[in-house]
Amino acid sequence: MGLTGWPSVIDDDGSKTFGTIFNKALTDAIKASIENDLFSAANPTITAENIIDEVVAARGSKSSLDARLDVALNEDGTPKSVAGQAVNADVQTIIQS
Repeated sequence: MGLTGWPSVIDDDGSKTFGTIFNKALTDAIKASIENDLFSAANPTITAENIIDEVVAARGSKSSLDARLDVALNEDGTPKSVAGQAVNADVQTIIQS
């Protein structure tokens, strides 16, 4: 997987008269390719650095965010049962009392 839209470059053959010219158009194409893959039009102020820092903070003392989520969620994303948690039958019994 690479950056989408990365400009193609042809190396010089040694003659100094062949290959891609390093100019503003090339640097603009490189910049556009990076920005297209790293920045969100919907969230232009959020950078890749922000996301990395947020994920690392969210995982707390666990080795990964997935490990942190596994504490509270089943693999399908539903909440895990908690010890002592009332089930529907218990709640219905209390309500009917």
